[in-house]
Amino acid sequence: AHTGPLKVNAGVLEDKIYGAWLARCAGCLLGQPVEGWRSARINGLLDTLGDHVVVVDRLNGKGDTGVTLPIAEDLIIANPDLAAFFGMNDPMAIGCVQAVASQGKTGEILVWGVDGSPEAKQCVAEGTMEGTGAQSPATIGKVTIETAYKLLEGETFDEKIYIESFIINSDNIDEYSLDGWQ
Repeated sequence: AHTGPLKVNAGVLEDKIYGAWLARCAGCLLGQPVEGWRSARINGLLDTLGDHVVVVDRLNGKGDTGVTLPIAEDLIIANPDLAAFFGMNDPMAIGCVQAVASQGKTGEILVWGVDGSPEAKQCVAEGTMEGTGAQSPATIGKVTIETAYKLLEGETFDEKIYIESFIINSDNIDEYSLDGWQ
């Protein structure tokens, strides 16, 4: 059995998130390598945004803050109208947050990530990151164990069990601990 988030949902959470993007984005940078579940995140976002956003570039931040930072800085310098970054994961989004800050554009360029990491939640709380499409490792683990027990007991279970992704942003950051995963 597979238990975990439907990866496309991490890129397409709710229209209310991307409404802010659609209203502001003259350009958008997507972090990726694209294979497997990563492509589902990117494709979910692209399908949601449609033709409303010009994709300036798709960088390979290798899922790493330090790799993403200089690439994002270069893109900000080369694209003065850049309005938003979408990091395929929170470490890449945090690299974008750092790049935005280093270029004096905090509050001007939106940054979204995916995972709901403690570091990303801290950025949301500080107002340097718009939000993160969160996953709950605790819930994924609980459902996985429950499914394993069903298997051991000979009970039936769904072959694929998707755990809903959700948004953590300034509207609800106070509901989550900044110290750990939800």
